[in-house]
Amino acid sequence: MQLDNDSIKILLRRSLKDFPNRNNVVDYLSKCLSTQDLAHYIRLIVADEKIRLFRKNDLVKFIPSNYKIDGNKYGAKDKLLDFLLYRKEYLYGIITDSDDYGSDFNPHYYKMQLNVAGLDPHNKFKIHKTTVETIHMILVSTGPQHDYITRLFETKKIDEDRFKT
Repeated sequence: MQLDNDSIKILLRRSLKDFPNRNNVVDYLSKCLSTQDLAHYIRLIVADEKIRLFRKNDLVKFIPSNYKIDGNKYGAKDKLLDFLLYRKEYLYGIITDSDDYGSDFNPHYYKMQLNVAGLDPHNKFKIHKTTVETIHMILVSTGPQHDYITRLFETKKIDEDRFKT
């Protein structure tokens, strides 16, 4: 959903209603923050529940087609499916850093650098580096897929015997 400038200013004014200089602050924020920064701020102020920001080493999933990624960049799709690296249109990755210019990790930045679980041309486990916008990432904090992918990143190899029929 896209908001126009007037809607953004209304939301900002409401969030700053107790500040005596709120009109100046709203004007400053709406002119100085990037579109992504404003979207993140608005998401934080309108959320019904506490938002957990991404952290380094979080396991996340994302849909690679959002990035017009070549289907074979991470390995042949059928093999990715066979080895449970690609499920329900999602690939899995570990956050390594924010993609901003600072030297410290910024959990508020709109893009993150990921190590993505994939395959090499010989169908061996390979870590691929990519950048993904946080709006397209979903935290994977528990469950069998979390345990499986986390173990892959630790061992750096696929137990192929597990997949033989």
